Amino acid sequence: WPRPRIAALVTPTVPPELERLVAALKQRMYSAGIETEDRTYRPHITVARNARPFETMRPAQAAITEWSSFELIESVPERGGAVYRPLDQ
Repeated sequence: WPRPRIAALVTPTVPPELERLVAALKQRMYSAGIETEDRTYRPHITVARNARPFETMRPAQAAITEWSSFELIESVPERGGAVYRPLDQ
């Protein structure tokens, strides 16, 4: 992502199960009075911050990941960079 200067691995598709999970989490947050961002969910793995411009490339091989758990993490901008605070697991 050039503007925030983030180099990330991004999936071209999102599994329907993950889309349903995200929708359910957004609904629970809405019910709790927490505003969510109005943008498409794009799961990613951040590789580098403050990255120099580079050409977007597809990996030679597909990366397959499996997860046994996940965390809800708040990204809090602070002087010198973001601080990540785990909220729930």
